Amino acid sequence: FLNSEFTPQIPFNQLSSDPNIAGFRKYSILRFPDIGSNANNVKLQYSKSASGNIYEDIQYNTISLLPSFFPEGSCAVDKVEYDIDAYPNRLCLFFHDQVSNGRIELFTNSRKTLITEDKINSMEHYRQSTFRRRTGQRANQIIVDYAIVLDMQRTNSQSFQGVCKILSYLQPQDNLYFERPNK
Repeated sequence: FLNSEFTPQIPFNQLSSDPNIAGFRKYSILRFPDIGSNANNVKLQYSKSASGNIYEDIQYNTISLLPSFFPEGSCAVDKVEYDIDAYPNRLCLFFHDQVSNGRIELFTNSRKTLITEDKINSMEHYRQSTFRRRTGQRANQIIVDYAIVLDMQRTNSQSFQGVCKILSYLQPQDNLYFERPNK
C-alpha cells in the first residue's frame, strides 16, 4: 500500500479485515483486481465517435485488465455482458482462476469525464457485487462502494501516464460505519 492514505479514525487492521471495503480482497475492485500486484502488458483502448468525441471501450478494457494482474494463464475472463446503448451503467463479468470462479456486477453510479487528445481526467463512482465460489465451497458475495479518479497526460503518440486514486466508502450496512468516531 505504498503511497496509500487511510483514515486515522479507524485502525488499519480493522479496515483491512472488513470484506466490504474495496481494495483489501482480490476482485473487490474490478479495474484493479489484485491491488498488491503489478499489472503486466495492460492495453487500454479509446475510440473516437463520428461526432469527434473520445470514449473508452469499456468492454475491451475490462477483458484486457483482469488477466494482466495475475501470472499468465492463472485468471481468465469467460464472458462480459455490457450493452452501451441499453444499459451503459451496468457491466457483468464472468471469470475463473486457479481456485475459484465468479461473477462481478459493476454499476456506475456517476461518471464525470474529460478526454482530449492530450488528457484524460475522470471520476467514476461504483457499486460492485462480487460473487466468488472457491472449489468445494459455497459462494460468497461482497458488496463494495468506491470511486476511481484518473488524471492522465499524454507522454507520446501511444501512451499516457498519470495518477490513479481509489476512494473506498463505508456504507451503513458495514459494521465499521457505526463503530467509527464522529458518526
